[in-house]
Amino acid sequence: SAIKDSSWSLTLTVGLVAMSYGGSWVLIVGILADRYGRAHFGKDYGLMAMGPAISGLIFNASSASLYQSHTESGASCVGEVCYGMSFLVTALAAFVGCLVLSAMSYGHCASAN
Repeated sequence: SAIKDSSWSLTLTVGLVAMSYGGSWVLIVGILADRYGRAHFGKDYGLMAMGPAISGLIFNASSASLYQSHTESGASCVGEVCYGMSFLVTALAAFVGCLVLSAMSYGHCASAN
């Protein structure tokens, strides 16, 4: 059935996202120490830890706003039309983040050689 298939898809997606997030978060300690040194590690780690909280606030609010823009008063919205733009905005932000990190990483690697 469609519900069973979507449950499986959701479980798989949540699992992959959780592993990606957890796996990358473990690396933050080493990356911060290597990139910026240990002198201000506590401050740098604190700033990195605030990133997910701040982005959560921003993207949750924008997602709610985009969802409400597709609903009529008191009605609920189901389907791609309700959530498509939220996913597009999030994917675009992730892509821009990857570009920024790649540029930062390229500059760091070039200066190390």
